[in-house]
Amino acid sequence: MASVHEETKKTNKFQWFFFVIVVPVIFAITIILIILTIVGVNPFEKMQEIGSKVPIISSLVSEPDDEEQRLEVSQLEASIRNQEAIINDLESMIQSKDNELEQLQEQIHLLEEQLQQRDENNVSHEEMIKSLSASFTEMDAAIAANILIEMDQAIALDILEAVQNDARGNILSAMEPEKAATLSTALVRRAAN
Repeated sequence: MASVHEETKKTNKFQWFFFVIVVPVIFAITIILIILTIVGVNPFEKMQEIGSKVPIISSLVSEPDDEEQRLEVSQLEASIRNQEAIINDLESMIQSKDNELEQLQEQIHLLEEQLQQRDENNVSHEEMIKSLSASFTEMDAAIAANILIEMDQAIALDILEAVQNDARGNILSAMEPEKAATLSTALVRRAAN
């Protein structure tokens, strides 16, 4: 019976040690880990950091921070190179678009100049036609008909259009019938367009 009593005392001491010291310590560590995690501190990284500073434990603890930092630095450098390449591509694209824009602006300027010259030529052509039509109106119909027959047909048509109806009829009647018919048909076609 004494041996049973001694075994119970030894078991009781073990149980007492387990329930009084081990369980509360594990509970306290768990609570501390939970609180640190909620606060935003990674307790395992802190333990690894502290362990790497202790001389004997530092040889057992690897320093993944250095490896992670190297990996992160290399990834960031690769990302920077990629971004720089993208920036260079975009800058060259901008440069080509600027060159294209300059060329288009030059073309616009040249076309505007050509349009202005064409307008000026049209005005001077119209003025010349008005002047000639006034002259042909004052001329004898036979002389005007002979001159118009010898002229370029487009110019002759312009003059005939500008001349008043009475003078036009007199000039066409003074021409050979074939030539008068050709010019009259051309006038009608031009008016239809």
